[in-house]
Amino acid sequence: MAQSKNKKKLFNMAYGLGASVVILGALFKIAHWPGGTTILTIGMIVEAAVFALSAFEPVEDEYDWTKVYPELAGGQMSSKKKDQPKDAEGLLSKKLDE
Repeated sequence: MAQSKNKKKLFNMAYGLGASVVILGALFKIAHWPGGTTILTIGMIVEAAVFALSAFEPVEDEYDWTKVYPELAGGQMSSKKKDQPKDAEGLLSKKLDE
């Protein structure tokens, strides 16, 4: 798990750095400053490599939300939620819970 966390941090850093180089390259190209083509090319290659590598990352497991919210699986609501609220905020909350 720790390796996975470090790997995610590394990929996030590579995404950010690659994107920043692409933006700088675009700025250089728009302003017609020298080196814009080189900077933009390097940034695009870094981004393409990061995206190609991220295509092979394993898919994360989906959480079983029915353990937290049994209503999603057709379970019974607790008796506390069945009480009728008397204030406006409670009524809104009740409608959102349904």
